[in-house]
Amino acid sequence: MGRKRQQRQSITGSDGVTVSRAVPAQYEYNELGQLYKKYLHSQDTGTGLAPVSSFMYPQTYSYHARGWLKGTSSAEFSQTLNYEEGSRYNGDITSVNWTLAGSSKT
Repeated sequence: MGRKRQQRQSITGSDGVTVSRAVPAQYEYNELGQLYKKYLHSQDTGTGLAPVSSFMYPQTYSYHARGWLKGTSSAEFSQTLNYEEGSRYNGDITSVNWTLAGSSKT
């Protein structure tokens, strides 16, 4: 069956005729099966995978060597999870850095 690669949505009127079709999300995975890229908000109405250029909001994910989520980034928001920085080495998140449209927080 595999991983979910795309989400499609259609709106049908009261007369049973499809009024609108959209692809709210499309997904790409790395070799380990982890979510690598997520594309959001396409208006493509085709039947296959929508072209990446038709999405308004691409988001990228990165992973730690142990498979833990290391960070996520997009044009508006990015976040980094730190596991081994500081005095803890038990796998807990020790700090989080994030940036939102130009402002940075730790």
